[in-house]
This record gives sequence, C-alpha cells and structure tokens, in this order.
Amino acid sequence: MKTDIRNQQTEASIQKAFIKLVTEMGFNNIRITDITREAQIGRGTFYIHYVDKYDLLNKIERNLLQNIKQRMATDITKTHNTGEHSSKQLVEILNSPYRYILQSLDYVYAQRESIRALTSSKGDPLFLDAIKELVDKELFAVSSISTKELPEDYAHEIVLQSLLNIIYYWLQKKDPETPAEVSRIILKSRLLAPYQLLISK
Repeated sequence: MKTDIRNQQTEASIQKAFIKLVTEMGFNNIRITDITREAQIGRGTFYIHYVDKYDLLNKIERNLLQNIKQRMATDITKTHNTGEHSSKQLVEILNSPYRYILQSLDYVYAQRESIRALTSSKGDPLFLDAIKELVDKELFAVSSISTKELPEDYAHEIVLQSLLNIIYYWLQKKDPETPAEVSRIILKSRLLAPYQLLISK
C-alpha cells in the first residue's frame, strides 16, 4: 500500500513537472534531464514509470480523455457542483443534451493547466483533435441534429465547434469563470444565433 502511494506521488510529481516544462519550453524542446531536474528525481526513477517523454505525454493525455469520458457518462449530480445552480437552471441542464458536456466541466476546470498546456502551440497539436473526437462521439451518441435549414454535416459542425470554442476560450482565460457560470453561458448560447450578438456601429 505504501509503495502504491509512493508510486502515485512520484508519477504526480513527474507529470506536474512535465506540464510546467511544456508551458515554459515546449514539448519538442524538453529533455528527460529537464523533467528529472524539475521533479527532483533521478533518471532511473523516471524510467521506472515511463519509457520516454512520448510515453509520458501519451499516458497523461489518455488519462485526461478517459476521465472526461467517464464524467460525461455519470449522473451530473455526482460530478457537478449543482449547488451553484437554481432549481430551474438544474432542470434545464438535466433536460438538455448538453448535460453530457456540462457534467464534465468541474473535472476540466480542475485540469485546466494540463489541458491548456497540451492544446497550446507548445504542446501536442493532435490533442485538441482527440478531445473533439471524444466530445463528438459522446454528444451525438445521445442526441441528433434537428434542422432542415442547413445540411446536416454543417449543422453538426456548428454545434460541435461552437461548444468546443466556448470551452477552449474559457480555459485560456487568466481568471476563468466557475464551471457553473460557464454552464449557464453554454446553455444561453444555444438559444442565440451569431447575428443576434452583432449590431451595426
């Protein structure tokens, strides 16, 4: 048991150091020496846990995606701080197809430094696509496009991309809103078309 806890603590230290270095140096410039120095461990300790920096990157990304997927599939009252919503807002969330996204926002918020680093120009250019693929699969497994005004593929992309853009913008902010606040923004945005947000000067 003590060994397991120690291993978890070591991996957490390595991953924290890695994310910090991605933000500062960029993934391509990171050496194992940089990681071990930042995490204050020996090279041998690093190689007990990871094959190389690519293995470390893949395991961090896989863990993030698995946890997002798990929370999307879980009852929102167990994953989201519903106390920040009024009863009316909570009913609206529960009745919305977006609830599968909203119930993962607390986790996304807690992991924002990692997600921000990995989706940046210094991180992994493919990770944002992996997130989009996951959200696409999970969201449209439980909902469908309902419009005859646009071709279905365009409507599909508008719904998906507008949702991801809000979340991505939220994560980039220096002082982001709470998950409950951004949930309300997402729910309001689905009722507004872009032309309703613009006025002529």
